[in-house]
Amino acid sequence: MRTTRTIALAAALTFAACSSTGADPANTAPTPAPATPAPTPAAPSTGMDAVYTAEQADEGELLFRDFCSGCHSPSEFQGQGFLGSWGGRTAYDLHGFISQNMPEDAPGMLSPQEYADIVAYVFELNDVPAGGDPLLPDEARLRLIRIPGR
Repeated sequence: MRTTRTIALAAALTFAACSSTGADPANTAPTPAPATPAPTPAAPSTGMDAVYTAEQADEGELLFRDFCSGCHSPSEFQGQGFLGSWGGRTAYDLHGFISQNMPEDAPGMLSPQEYADIVAYVFELNDVPAGGDPLLPDEARLRLIRIPGR
């Protein structure tokens, strides 16, 4: 019986020694990496991310200077004043209003694409990020782009 206790004690000590933190690192299983935290959810999209190109906004700025700046300043179309009036509406609404009413002395004189370029410039004024695809005067697509604000 004494032999059995001695063997059991030796086995227990051996097991304890192997599972202690002082064991040889080469003989231990690797510790699993801590779980990666879940990514922070992105801010809700307005549908306005990357809806125009930087080049298009540049063209819109030139058109604005040529056809709009006689009556309007860029500051009228940016920030809380503009977003308070147009926030919640769509790019279709803005494109339609501009193309039907401006320039005041010759409404509709520009092409639908030129009006879209001016809308792209307005988006740039409001820090909407540019992307790789131009804003086209396509009714279905313009209706999907909601202007933030309000």
